Amino acid sequence: MILTHPLRDKNAVITSKFGMRAHPVYGTIKQHTGVDYSAKVNTQVISPLDGVVTAAYWGENGGNQLVINHERYGISTGYAHLNNIQVAKGQRVKQGQNIALTGKTGNVTGPHLHFRIKDAAGNYINPENMIYVETGNPAANLLGWLAFGTVATTLIFRYVKEGRFNLS
Repeated sequence: MILTHPLRDKNAVITSKFGMRAHPVYGTIKQHTGVDYSAKVNTQVISPLDGVVTAAYWGENGGNQLVINHERYGISTGYAHLNNIQVAKGQRVKQGQNIALTGKTGNVTGPHLHFRIKDAAGNYINPENMIYVETGNPAANLLGWLAFGTVATTLIFRYVKEGRFNLS
């Protein structure tokens, strides 16, 4: 599947990768279940795919958090440390729709977006292994991604074959 990048800020970079790491606040070694993107407070967060908001809540560690189920694609996406959530539980969202603003809520060292992906079985997926586009129309970007390399090409054709990616 091809997702729209979760941040409108084209300058956002990953500051903490998926995998084992020393927690920046507690110093303990634990699994980082997503990636952290650098982002100024109030940077627009957008939905990477169509879906339904399944949770919008406050948690001590993640601050303001949001979860979207993208059932058609067999994944859910999660967002943490948000300054403002712009959607509500049960709301349908479209790919590219504004859903939140980044912040520095919860246990953080600075403003950023924590972005995670889970499959239908509840396993975390490394967001860096996904393919992202700048628009809500993945077909418009297909040729650019085919030029990206073997991994991207293999993923695209696998998802087309499985019916998860529609070129229309």
